[in-house]
Amino acid sequence: MTVQDEITYFKDPQVVPMPPPDGNPTPDDKFVYIGRCHRTKRDITICYQTFGNPQDPCILLICGLSSTCFNFPFEFCTRLVDIGLYVVRFDNRDYGLSTHMDGLPTLSEARIIAPAWMSFGEKEPPYRIEEMALDALNLLSALGIPKAHILGTSMGGMIAQRVAIYQPERVLSLTIVFSHCGGPHVEHPSPLNGLLLLFGKPKSESIEDVIDFKMKTLRLNSGDFPLDENQCVQLIRVVNERMLDYQEGANRQLWAIRRSSSRDTALKELCGIPTLIIHGLKDGLVPYKNGIHLGELIKGSKVVLFPGMGHSLPREILPAIVEELQLLKQRAEIAPRA
Repeated sequence: MTVQDEITYFKDPQVVPMPPPDGNPTPDDKFVYIGRCHRTKRDITICYQTFGNPQDPCILLICGLSSTCFNFPFEFCTRLVDIGLYVVRFDNRDYGLSTHMDGLPTLSEARIIAPAWMSFGEKEPPYRIEEMALDALNLLSALGIPKAHILGTSMGGMIAQRVAIYQPERVLSLTIVFSHCGGPHVEHPSPLNGLLLLFGKPKSESIEDVIDFKMKTLRLNSGDFPLDENQCVQLIRVVNERMLDYQEGANRQLWAIRRSSSRDTALKELCGIPTLIIHGLKDGLVPYKNGIHLGELIKGSKVVLFPGMGHSLPREILPAIVEELQLLKQRAEIAPRA
């Protein structure tokens, strides 16, 4: 099997793209069948949304752990459209309205976050960051997009790195937001942050308890920036009505993060991709030193550290982030690669 064969999924012509049976899509949700994952042997449907003119260069937004495409604020997406980008945001496999891997193995959070040396006797996770990167590439192919700017946050930043490693010729630029490279050099959160963010759960599935829990998480992640509480509550309601939390999928995603291989060596070999690394100095979940380390690995990358920014995209700094992305876009246009 060639590298291209490994990247490209087989497509069964009889498969019809469908949301999970208990999903409640919004009018903006679209569905596309991207093919059959080699590792899980499951057919994958991706739920995605678009903004802007399809004739403009595409930017693919990849969200993080147990998140949906709504984690990229509407205002952020429209600002990207204003600088001449066609925005595609999507739900990763096993969460939101993309294919749920029902029936595949999972582990408890306690076992998953244990160090690798404690995983003796543990089975391989059903998929890894590597397969999630193949989803992103096959999504672009299914949408007829040969090249794109790639932006990922947190786990999405890890997926974005793998996308660039696998098919650098398809990456116009790479933006990694509050993420890390995997492997032994990762600086992990403080024990308190780790426990609160990984083990916290709503008291029940009632919308009131879900809102209470998610607002606590948002406040913990927000750094020094105040939350627009009414807007946050409204968004939580929309996301919850669209699809209830899928804890099994979230655990499998976390397992994929924890057991995926280091990207250090491969990132050192990336050449010529205009790269931007964004991190918050108040990030308690993925400390900012991880962003600095990524900058040291990727030649020619630009690292931007925002004071007061936590593990979120606060409205107050969206203009500054988009300004950096516009500069990155211009850099990619000035020195296009073959």
